[in-house]
Formats: sequence, C-alpha cells, structure tokens
Amino acid sequence: MNKTFGVTALKKSGDDADMALINGYSKRELKRDEVYIFSLVLCDNEIDRDFEQFSQGSLKALAQMFKGKSGIFDHNPKAEYQSARIFDTSVTEHRDKKNSVGEPYFTLNAKAYIPVTEKTRPLIEEIETGIKKEVSVSCSVSEKLCSVCGSDMRSSKCSHVPGKTYGGKKCYGILENPSDAYEWSFVAVPAQPAAGVIKSFNDSKEEKGKMNGIKEKIFLTEGDIILSEKESAALKKEFERLEKLSRWGEEYRSALTEDTVKLCAVTVPELSPSTLRSVCASMEPEELKNFRNAFEARAKKDIPLSPQLVTDAAIDGRKSNSQFKI
Repeated sequence: MNKTFGVTALKKSGDDADMALINGYSKRELKRDEVYIFSLVLCDNEIDRDFEQFSQGSLKALAQMFKGKSGIFDHNPKAEYQSARIFDTSVTEHRDKKNSVGEPYFTLNAKAYIPVTEKTRPLIEEIETGIKKEVSVSCSVSEKLCSVCGSDMRSSKCSHVPGKTYGGKKCYGILENPSDAYEWSFVAVPAQPAAGVIKSFNDSKEEKGKMNGIKEKIFLTEGDIILSEKESAALKKEFERLEKLSRWGEEYRSALTEDTVKLCAVTVPELSPSTLRSVCASMEPEELKNFRNAFEARAKKDIPLSPQLVTDAAIDGRKSNSQFKI
C-alpha cells in the first residue's frame, strides 16, 4: 500500500488547550495569532519497504518521546533549520482499517506550531498550499523481533530473511522498545513510501558481537545458510579486513624467511638457500622466528661485530690487555 504521511493545517478550534501546551515550551506567553498550528502523522504500524514495522507499543512509547521535538528540513541537524515544534501527540486506532497483516491499524499523530514571522510566512504558505506535506522521523529502537520465530533478527538465533515467506508467514522485523526520538523533518521524498520513517538502532548494541553472531550462524546451522543484506555487508567488510591482515602477514613471513636464509649462509654455508626456504615454508611463524634467532646468535658468536672505525691495534690491545702491564 502506497501512502504519504504529512501535514494538515488546523482551524482555530480548541485554542485554549493548544495554547496552554504551546506556552509550556515558549519563554513568553504567546497569543493565538502569533502561531500557526498544524497536525501531522509521524508513522504507523504498517510494514514498510524495508520489511520493518513499529508495534503498537512502540508507537505509544514514541508518542511521549516526540513531545517537544523540533521539526527541521531533510534531517539536517543545524540549528538554523529548526522550523517548528511538536507540542502534543496521540496514537489513533482507525477502526475501519487494517494493516497489511490484518492487525488493527494505528497511526502516531502530532500537533506542531510555527511562530508567525516574516521569515516563516513562506513555509506556512507552502504548508497551506500542500507543497510542504511529506514528513519523516528519526528515532532509535533497541529490538527488531522476527515475525516468524520471535528472536531478535540481529542475533544468531534468527536465520530468517526479511521479505521471504516461511510456512505461509511473511518475515518482517517488529521494532520494539524505542530508546529515543531525535527529530522529524519536512522532506521532498520520504525515505519510506509507507511511513516516511528513518530508523536507527543502538549502534553499540548492534555492532557488539555482530561478527560473532554471523560466525555462530555459520558454524552452528546445518544445511544452507541465509544471511540478511546487513549481515552480508558486515561479512564482506570482515573479509576485506582479513585480506589486508593476510597481506601484512605474508610480507612479514617473507622478510623473516630471507633474514633466516642470509644468516644461515654466514653460519652454515653448506646448506643451500633453496633447501632452507623449503624448510622455512613448513614452519609456523613462531617456529620460524626462533629458527632465525638461533642463526643470528650463532652468527654473532662466530663473527663478533665491532665498531666500524675501531683499529686493529685497539682490538688486539683489548684482547691482550697489554696496555695495563707495567
């Protein structure tokens, strides 16, 4: 179902109650003709194009969180783009309508105000004429529960793919436990066709153990493994990181092998470099390092190093200690 959530201008009804709420956010008491009041639908419990859905409980929690939040443009967080403020919210059940999975349809509604000034008159005119109509919200939720198995879709316990059908049941993520509401924005094209919602998860919780979850899914699941788009992207990133570490490791091993061959040529010239390289290739890095260190110690013993500018007389003198004889 394609629909657009947006803005509706409010007539002057219930002014006293609205102004009392508005003045709770202003530093001075505003009069009715100093503000423009309009209503908007922020989001609903329909499944969006990312196969995600706010639960009824999440809508109710977000209703409290969005009170007092600023309206901006295109989610640009600069203070200069603050244009309006929500002063009241509510969750409405539309009794004559069901969502796409047959549940009662709910929307999160809000009332907002804009101070009437020369600067804001163009925006108010755009709202009145239907130009500025679409909005989207930015918020954070803690859980994304699988509609098929009930597990968090970001954990190793769930291997279902959003959008696919399992036993006649479509898989989608149910967004639960909102943790914060950031802002709402006027946008030209909502990020989500159905609800115009921009969602984000708690980054620390999502990132923590992400690769561990994928590894568990791979090693503990028998048969075919299905990864979500986000898991595939995370796995690709991990492969790129491991490939880089592998290149560095190969460069280190190559340098370690060549050091060993050079030291061996000094201390055991009878052993051919090709034979030694073959032996080194079968060693673990730590074994190779110990092997190199042994040749290095032998080389220092057989051919002791001396300062480049020291004279032969000085060397001979240190050996005999003749300078100390009386």
